[in-house]
Amino acid sequence: MRKQQSNQMKLVRCFLMATAMIGMSVSLGQGQTPGSDGGSGFVPPQQLDGSKTKPTIGAGGAAQADSASGASKAGATSVKLFDQLMAEMNNLIPSELKDSPKLNSVIEEAITEFQGRNVKRSVEIFDEQVAADPEFPPSDLLLAALSFVVKDQKTGRQLLERAANNYPTSMAVYSAFSRLAINEGRVTDSLVHLEKMQALLSEQQVSEKTRKFYTVQYIDGMIDVAMRQQRLVAARELLEKQKLNLEGNPKVMMIEAELDFREKKIEKSLAILKKLKGKFGKTRAPESVLATWYQQAGDSQEAGKWVVESASQYPEDPQVQLEYASWLVNKEDFPTASDSIGKAEAINKESGFSKNLKAKIAFAKGSYVVAQFHYEALAKANPNNFDATNMYALALIESADEAKRQLALEIALRNYRALPNNLIAQAALGYIQLRLGNVEQAKAALARGAQSKRGVSPEIDFYVAAVLKELKEDIKARGVLEIALKHDGFFLYRGPAKKMLNDLGGPLPPGTNPDQSTQDSELPTPTDDK
Repeated sequence: MRKQQSNQMKLVRCFLMATAMIGMSVSLGQGQTPGSDGGSGFVPPQQLDGSKTKPTIGAGGAAQADSASGASKAGATSVKLFDQLMAEMNNLIPSELKDSPKLNSVIEEAITEFQGRNVKRSVEIFDEQVAADPEFPPSDLLLAALSFVVKDQKTGRQLLERAANNYPTSMAVYSAFSRLAINEGRVTDSLVHLEKMQALLSEQQVSEKTRKFYTVQYIDGMIDVAMRQQRLVAARELLEKQKLNLEGNPKVMMIEAELDFREKKIEKSLAILKKLKGKFGKTRAPESVLATWYQQAGDSQEAGKWVVESASQYPEDPQVQLEYASWLVNKEDFPTASDSIGKAEAINKESGFSKNLKAKIAFAKGSYVVAQFHYEALAKANPNNFDATNMYALALIESADEAKRQLALEIALRNYRALPNNLIAQAALGYIQLRLGNVEQAKAALARGAQSKRGVSPEIDFYVAAVLKELKEDIKARGVLEIALKHDGFFLYRGPAKKMLNDLGGPLPPGTNPDQSTQDSELPTPTDDK
């Protein structure tokens, strides 16, 4: 017997803080772009569209882009998120929502209630559907998926674990765990969950519709595993099987394009991407997709060429212009990036993406009041989004207003308690403690960051250098700052780092080894990753 009512109040409490947020962090459906990952809390990896992961059209069917009635209820400002939430549900439910008006209406209502923070009603709607259809995914899982979409990963994981405990024979749960594992780079774990899902599928008597749905998800997951393991021949064989199930499906076309790209068949890959855009319209610009793949492959120079090409080919596409701006921000070409952001906003008004880019530029230029303004708006719209709240706290600590500085500490402590093993949360808390004069607390919070390899995160390097400076370990601080300033890419504190280095006496003389200085270090000795 399914455990439903006993968990409702717990579910409601878990979701009281969930709100309509911007973008995706982790997808439990089949809409994830291979190779994407989570956020850093400072700046994302060099994703060229400004997001950590991208809501794409999943294997379960076309993404819902025409849910006008439900979207209107959710409010005009939440239409994009509404479509993302619908797409995620479409990826997890063994039915084509666009072909089932009644079920589509039910899901629209549940999402609308979720966006309106009426989580109790959202739970009731899902549970009513579970009672009517034994093959419908459990409400715990669906709410976990919605939570991941709005970047509330802590609640999402709690609900996903609860779903696994309450529904140990649910194929949907194992499919979701597999997707989460592959998104986090845990390939072996993903394979284990896929094999368990396949075993359940062979044991259970389900409808042909449901059997095909999970067969598609299994093959899709196995393709992702093969591609992560660089087994391109195996991935190609699996793709041919998937074509039999999903002929002409956009996800299948995207996988084929990526396989061609990995096999160095760039022209063929580009041709498929152009066909995909011509057929489905709302997909990303082909050149932008290639740029992302080149970036993921570690070829920043080639990625840059395709970003520029995409911006040239699609001057009236606001998303392309923002992707171009994001690339320019990473190169710290702030004037040109601002121009591109202006073009995008002139076409399609301000978005969360453009606001985030403007906030980064302001922060990097030392315009902390402007950065506070943008990050406050992002944090209020996304109260459970670590990236937004962390950056808001870091902007607040630069204020002369003591109340704002204390608020920075409150936010940093809240983030640390929610994510105690997150290195970024620890480092940010340490720096904020330092700025408040709490040196001992700063040392404790930054201990792990001090032991991490230098050059991986210039922001953490800067925080460590700031503590070393406070501890009068100037030579070590200078060495760490020099490494941070060598970072080839966006660095939030480049200006302050240059000033600190100059204040400490400038670059170390050639041949100086800061780790062999006569100073007694009170922080663990860092290592140079350069």
